[in-house]
This record gives sequence, structure tokens and C-alpha cells, in this order.
Amino acid sequence: MKKQLQNFKQKGSFMQDTAFNLMNLAKAICSVLILLVLSVTGIYAQDCKVFITAENNIESVNSDGRTYFMELQNSGSQDLSLLLSVVNNNSYVNPDQSSGTSNVNLNAQLVTIDKQPIVGNILLKPNEVYKFLVLVTVPAGTLVDHWNCSEVKAISDQCPDLSFSLILNTYIPSPGE
Repeated sequence: MKKQLQNFKQKGSFMQDTAFNLMNLAKAICSVLILLVLSVTGIYAQDCKVFITAENNIESVNSDGRTYFMELQNSGSQDLSLLLSVVNNNSYVNPDQSSGTSNVNLNAQLVTIDKQPIVGNILLKPNEVYKFLVLVTVPAGTLVDHWNCSEVKAISDQCPDLSFSLILNTYIPSPGE
């Protein structure tokens, strides 16, 4: 009986050790999986390299408006889905170093090279360049001899902490200038 009790205690200890080892193994596997997911996510997020350029980002506007010729380039090694937007952002210093606090708002629209509205996301393969236009017009009653700063921005769900932008500086001259 004493021997059976001793065997039972040894088996119980063995089972506890095995259960303890299995729990540690499960924790180690979970830790490795979490690190793997984080590192893959980090590598993918770090691969977001986008450039927005304009032929010229400082222009004056006339009564017909101004067209900015733009390029969006994916310089990363992964496909990117990008959403473009353009908004008045007069918090920047103007090219003549004057403050943007007295800047005016203009109308701006994103269009394709064929002058069709850009709707939805743009999918760019690695090193692909997408050409588009920003059409800027002056609303009636806008003050002349003032600046406007329009921010063209590209964002991607794949890079939630990053946004890529370029400022277009438009001067509204007095009529006849």
C-alpha cells in the first residue's frame, strides 16, 4: 500500500509538471505569435513611402482659375490604396513670408488627367506613378492681393499613422495684373 501511495504521488507530480510545462509552452507560443504579428505589421507600415509632387506649387490664379499638374508615387514595395483630398489650410506661411492668417479660401477639385472627378481610392503598385490635376477657382467676392494655401493629402488605411501632403500656394492678384 505504501508503494502504491508513493507511485500515485509520483504520477501526480509528473502530471502537475507536465501540465505546468504545457502551460509554459502555450504562453511561449502565444508570445512568439504576438511578436510575429507586430513585426510583420511594423514592417508593412514602415514600407509606406508616398510622394506627392507638383510641376509648380506656387502660382497665381486668373478669372478662369488655375490648374496644378500633380503626381502621386508609391515608392514602397507593397501595393497601396490611397485616398486623395484637397482642403484649404491657411495655417502655413506664404511664399512671400507673410502670415497665412489673412489668407482666403478658394475652391479646389481633384480630377483625372481627362478632367473627370476622382472618386474613391487609388490603387498604386510599387513604383507606380499616378498623374492627376487640382483645379482651383476663385469664388465671387474673394479679396484680391491675398494668398491661399491648399493642402493636397493622401492617406491609406495600410499606414494609419502616416499622411502624405503637399501645399499648393495660390496668389489672387488684382484684376488686370
